[in-house]
This record gives sequence, structure tokens and C-alpha cells, in this order.
Amino acid sequence: MILLSKPAVELNDGVLLQDAVLQMQQGQFHRSVTECENYLQQQYNTTAFLTPSCTAALEIAALTLQLKPGDEVIVPSYTFVGTVTPFTKLGVTIRFADSTATHPNVDVESIKQKLSEKTKAIVVVHYAGVACAMNELLSLAADAGVPVLEDAAHCIGAKYNNQYLGTIGGLGAISFDSQKNISCLQGGALFVNNHNYLPIAETVRYNGTNKAAFLRKETTSFEWVGNGGNYEISNISAALLVQQLKRTQEINRQRLNMWQHYFTALEPLQANGFIALPAVPSYAQHNAHVFYVLLPDANKRNSFIAFMQSKGIQVLFHYLALHRSPYMQAQQVNDHLPYAGQFEERLVRLPLHTQLSKEEQQKVINSVYSFFEQ
Repeated sequence: MILLSKPAVELNDGVLLQDAVLQMQQGQFHRSVTECENYLQQQYNTTAFLTPSCTAALEIAALTLQLKPGDEVIVPSYTFVGTVTPFTKLGVTIRFADSTATHPNVDVESIKQKLSEKTKAIVVVHYAGVACAMNELLSLAADAGVPVLEDAAHCIGAKYNNQYLGTIGGLGAISFDSQKNISCLQGGALFVNNHNYLPIAETVRYNGTNKAAFLRKETTSFEWVGNGGNYEISNISAALLVQQLKRTQEINRQRLNMWQHYFTALEPLQANGFIALPAVPSYAQHNAHVFYVLLPDANKRNSFIAFMQSKGIQVLFHYLALHRSPYMQAQQVNDHLPYAGQFEERLVRLPLHTQLSKEEQQKVINSVYSFFEQ
């Protein structure tokens, strides 16, 4: 079976796991965490906290913004549920925005329609590592006096007009889960880009304590001072990240070459109206996190998935539009967001990872053509 995704872990990375175990024997529990955070801070010119997941990073962000019941947060419907649950946990009202007509990313005009005096944050998701229209979004948010939070789960190394995604809004979250370009199976990072948020974010990260200040010897007492949770990643997980992070540019370059090969090879199918290929705006420097095709409708999409599986190729759809989820339907959310619904029904991801051979990729391409030649 040609799998959809595999982590970019190399055998030599296992040496660092052994080092992490040795560090534990020596009573050192955070050396790899510190190394990863230092790398992220230098590379992305921000303050970075490693977290157990991207969702955990978003939970820190939600608590840092001090959201409460009655507040509203605008979130794209076409995203993973982990984008939203950090806010629903706090009793916040979710206002869903639609995707654009040409890309799963959130539509600025749809956000504008959802803004109200109750809006306390706008969350944007850069789908597939392709940047949203950030200048327009930031301008809209600034006029409304509302902070922007970036769910940059897909985005390690990707940019908007030469600025790294996740570093543009006041807060940003990155994922290192099993399907991401850089992976420790479960992990994430929070970028604190607006330093006004830093004191609260530090408190939240360390179970509501002043541990960060205590470790810097800025206080003599280690005390509970606010709200928070246990949002520290393990040294073992961080050990899997250290060398991968340093290979980010190389890993992304490999993926971009495969992404471009797919695009060029499948263009004739797009020209003949069988599929639509990913749209990448000129301002976006993506990282080839996902290569997808859009089928005409859900029935054709399902037939395509079944056909590819029969050829030994794992292809999958992606998100279900959250405004149509049973959880939101039970709360009588009846938004009409047609483009989010279309991406739910039409989008299929093709295999893309650093272990995918040229022969395997060609088999995928040939099988796509075979489906339409039936």
C-alpha cells in the first residue's frame, strides 16, 4: 500500500532518543525541549513554547486571551475540530466563516459579515501551508480592535510575503503530529508574537504558576498565580524533533519537488475539466504540506477514493465542515457556508511524503488517469 503520509524521521534521529533517556538518568528532563525552542525562536524571530499538540498550543492561546462565556470567536468552518474546541471549552460562542471559492482558506468577506461587538478573536487557518490573505485580514481585525490568532498547524517553513506563517498574528500555533512535514507523532508549538501576551502565556503554560519567572530567578517563591494547565512536551518527543527542525528546508524542498511534479503531470486533467488542482496565490510561499485534487461532487469523490484504494494507494478526503457537524447542529447552528461544504465533498489528498519514491508517485499519477479513462 502506498500510504498517504509518513513522518520524515531518519534512523539517525534515534540516537537522540537514546541521549534523551541518558539525560533522564542524569536528572535532566528538558534539554531537547530547550534546544528545539531555541532553534524555533532564532529561526522564526519569536518566542516559542513546545507543547504536547497544536490543540494544546491553541488552548494556551485561548486562555491567554482570557476569553469567557458570551464572547464570540470567528473560526473557519473548514478546519480540524482541534481549531475550535480550545474555545468551546471556555464557553465561547463560535461564529463560523466560509472558505473562498477557489481555496479552502477562510474568506475575508465572510469574516467581515460575522464581526460584532462580541467578537474577541479571529482565528485563521492556513490550509495546506498556503497563506490566507493576511494583509486584508489584519486590516479588518485592526479596524475592529480584535486580535488575530493563526492556526498554522500545516505551515512549518511556509511564508506570506517572506514572513513565516504563525508569526504574523498576535499568537500562532504549529503542529508536529504524524502527518506533518516535521513530526514527533504528537507535538506542537505556540508562537507568542505580541510580547504583551507573554506574561499570561507563561503562566498558562505552567499550570497557572509563576514557574517561568521562578526559573529566571525573578522571584524567590514558586506560586499559583492564575489559570492554566500542563502544557509541557516531553523531552523524548522533543528529541525526535531536534534534527528534523534543522532539516526543515531540505524536507520542504523534497516535498515541493513532488508537489510540482503532481501539478504538472495532472494539468491535462484539469484542462479537460475532470479535476481542479490547488490554487496558490502569488503572495504564498507554501511548504507542500498537502497535494489535493477536487472532484466534481461527493459521489465522484467517493468512487475515486475506492478506485485508488483498489490499486493499493491510500487517498483520503480531509475535513468535514464544522458548521454541519452533529455537535453544532445540536446547538441549532444553521449557517449557510457553501464553499466550506464544497471542499468537504470534493477534496481528496494524494500521497505526499519524503519516503515516496519516484516510481510510487508515478503509479499514483497513472492510477489517477486510469480512473478517468474507465
